[in-house]
Amino acid sequence: MQVSLFTIKCNKDSAEERPAARGRLMFHKKVLIVDDDQEFLEELKGMFSLNGYRTVITNNSSSATDLAILEKPGVILLDLRMPSKR
Repeated sequence: MQVSLFTIKCNKDSAEERPAARGRLMFHKKVLIVDDDQEFLEELKGMFSLNGYRTVITNNSSSATDLAILEKPGVILLDLRMPSKR
């Protein structure tokens, strides 16, 4: 089993420090995360959400393109070694 190690740093300006819009947190940044490991997706989603990012996740490489077009994220984190679902 191959393990990857990387570090993600988020801006210190967290969602709690941003002005609220009608009682809701404002998300100024959007991230699309594509990975076949559902647990990893949920962990990353939680981390980014806590730091004020709107996070869209998928474990399906086929839907990743559609989500990227629909959601227009500022950043896409993509697992390049996902198994093909053809």
